[in-house]
Amino acid sequence: MRTILLAILALNMFTLTARDYKVSSPDGRTVVTINLEKNIQWSASYDSREIISSVKTGILLENGKILGVDESVKKSNLTKIDEILRPEVPYKKSETENKCTVLMMSFKSGFSLQFRVYNDGIAYRYETAFKDTINVKNEIAEIQFPKGTSSWYPLEKSFMSHNENTFVFSSLDTIVSKHLGSLPVLFQSNGTNVLLTESDIEDYPGMWVRGAGNGRINGVWPAYPAADSSLNDRDVKVTRTRDYIARIAGTRTLPWRVFIIGAKDGDLIENDLVYKLAAPCRLTETSWIKPGKVAWDWWNANNIYGVDFRSGINTETYKYYIDFASRNGIEYVILDEGWYKLGNVLDVTPGMDIPELCRYASEKKVGIILWVIWKTFYDQMNIAFDQFEKWGVKGVKVDLCKGMTRN
Repeated sequence: MRTILLAILALNMFTLTARDYKVSSPDGRTVVTINLEKNIQWSASYDSREIISSVKTGILLENGKILGVDESVKKSNLTKIDEILRPEVPYKKSETENKCTVLMMSFKSGFSLQFRVYNDGIAYRYETAFKDTINVKNEIAEIQFPKGTSSWYPLEKSFMSHNENTFVFSSLDTIVSKHLGSLPVLFQSNGTNVLLTESDIEDYPGMWVRGAGNGRINGVWPAYPAADSSLNDRDVKVTRTRDYIARIAGTRTLPWRVFIIGAKDGDLIENDLVYKLAAPCRLTETSWIKPGKVAWDWWNANNIYGVDFRSGINTETYKYYIDFASRNGIEYVILDEGWYKLGNVLDVTPGMDIPELCRYASEKKVGIILWVIWKTFYDQMNIAFDQFEKWGVKGVKVDLCKGMTRN
C-alpha cells in the first residue's frame, strides 16, 4: 500500500512539473519559465533577478474560444538556433549572429506557441493551423513587472498618433487604465532595461498598451475598420469598426511579442532582435538598393546663411545641400515636406526644379530622395513613380505622420 501511495504521489508531482517548462538563453543569464496550469503564463529572470513577474497570453477567437486556456500539449521541442545572418542590404552590420534557445509547443486545439530566448532578449509568437479564415476577437497580453519597476511611457491620447510623443518617466505603479501607450515602451526592472516591442507584423494591427496599476500593463489592439473618412492629405479617421481586431488566414504566424534586455543603455541601441525576428526578404533582386548617409533639410529648417541667395525651399538652397553632401561623402539629399503642393505630389512648388536638381546631384555623385505623405502618394503611386523615374529620383521617403486611426 505504501508503494502504491508513493507511486501515486510521484505521478502527481510529475504531472504538476510537466506543466512547467524552462528555457535558458545560450549564456544562461536569462531564464524563462512557462506555466500551463489554467492559462498560459510565463515569467523571466536575468542574472537570477526577476525582471518579468508574469505574462498571461492568449488569443480570443470570434466563436468565443480562447487559445491558451485549458490547453493540452500535443508535442514540445527544445532546440537551438546558431547561425550567421547576412542581410541582403546591410544596415548596421554585414553579419549578425543569430543565436538562441527555442521552445515550440503544439497544442491539441490547433495552434502552436513558440518562445525564443536570446542572450539579449525574449520573444514569443502564436502559429495557427486552422482550415478556414478566422476572426481574431482580441489578443491577451497581461504583463506584470516586479515591484519597484519604472517606465519610460510614450503616453498617447488615442490610436490616432504620429508616434512622436514624449516618453514620460514614472513608477509603473502610477500607470493605470487611462494611460494609453504606443510601442516601444522601456522599463527598468531590478536594475535591467526591458524594452517591449514587436516584429514581423503583417495583416494584423500593431500592439499598444494600457496601464492596469500595481506594476501591470495590458496589450490592446485597435479594432478592424469597417468604414473611414479622409480628413486631409494624411489623416484618415475610422468612422465605424468591426467587433474583431483582425481577419486572418487560418494557417499562419502572428507577430512576435518582443522583450529586449539590456544591462546598459547602450545595449538597446546595439540590439538586432527585431531584425532577427523579421520575415526574410522576399525580393529576389536587391542590387538596385544602394544604402548610404543622408543630408536632411528638416533638421536645419532650410536656414542656411552666408550665401548670395535667399535660403528656403528653392533650387538654389538644395544645390547648396548637394554641394555639401558631395564634399563630405554623403550619398543622398532628402527633399522633405514643401517641395510639392500638399495634396498632389506632381504639383511642384514654384521655385523648385526637380529635374535640374536630379541632374546637378548626379554630376556631384549624390542621389535625390523625395519626401511624400502616405495618403497622397498612395492615391497617385503609379503615375508618381513613373514621373520620379523620369526626373532621376533615387528614392522615396514615405511619411506616415498620423495615418489611420482605429477607435
